[in-house]
Amino acid sequence: MKLVFKVIIKEAQETKRHWSFLFIPVLSCCKSIQVSIPKNEYEAEKGGSIDLTCSWVPANPSLTDYILTWEVFPEITGDPMVRRKITALNTKYIASLDVDPNTRVSTLHLTQLTMQENRHFQCSVLIYGDDDGTTSTTTSLVVLVPPSPPICKLQGSAEYFQNVTLTCLSEEASPAPTYGWKSFSVDNSPRQFPPKATQKDGVLSLFNITRETSGYYICTSQNRIGSASCNFTLAVMPASMKIGSTAAIIGGVLAGLLVVGILIFCLCRRRSKKNKYPEGYVLCVLDFSIKTNIEKMRYYDQDAAEGEEPYSDDKSNSEKKQFFLPTVAKVLFHRG
Repeated sequence: MKLVFKVIIKEAQETKRHWSFLFIPVLSCCKSIQVSIPKNEYEAEKGGSIDLTCSWVPANPSLTDYILTWEVFPEITGDPMVRRKITALNTKYIASLDVDPNTRVSTLHLTQLTMQENRHFQCSVLIYGDDDGTTSTTTSLVVLVPPSPPICKLQGSAEYFQNVTLTCLSEEASPAPTYGWKSFSVDNSPRQFPPKATQKDGVLSLFNITRETSGYYICTSQNRIGSASCNFTLAVMPASMKIGSTAAIIGGVLAGLLVVGILIFCLCRRRSKKNKYPEGYVLCVLDFSIKTNIEKMRYYDQDAAEGEEPYSDDKSNSEKKQFFLPTVAKVLFHRG
């Protein structure tokens, strides 16, 4: 009911003109429209279905012409409202609308729910000549989804006395999940975090890390529908170890190539068979007999007949009776 104040103006005698105001409260003969939804929040599982109901009571029951609208609030605040086409049908979203003019109740049926329906919905009723009161109302739909397996990542360099952070995030979850970290030593024993360590919203911050910080870290993402976890192995090393290991590998490769080059160019003897190889080329055959080091190196003469003794720089070495692992390399050089 609407309270209206009626103003009555009374004029005094002609000789003494005077104005007086009398306020008389009276009840309006018309009520205002009331639109309502029975629940402030609805819940349904992903892939399931839900019914949203909206009812209205007009100020004048004789008015039967009205406009009923269901709208969806945007995901980003400030974007325009989205109006669902109730007759639309696709593989991701199916909706239908029932309206009972006698009971003045509208039911919005939603099926095959996805995270896109995890929003606020608004029901509006417009009646010409009846725009006072509550013409629209809202409700929210929570699509229940357990957390997806979170992704654990390291930000920073896992070196002595550095500050690093471990992040944990589930790409999909509804309601929003809470995150918790646990730490285990290298021998898989539970332990407490360092005194200065902090964790918030899935981000674990570790400061001034040392070898003792190394171990296993487990993050759990959980909401009231379910939970999931991820593991991360943190290995803290001195800063010089990475540089030293890389340099040692490169140095070892270069040294090996240098030794091979020296052996080939310094120990090969040029002995070639006439007209067997192109003019200006020499075939060098290396026979390495290896025990703890190179015990014997022979140079085969391509012109020698079968059964002849191989040429050797050191006859004494060739006379030794040893069991060796032979390794043969053939290289063709240009006399240049």
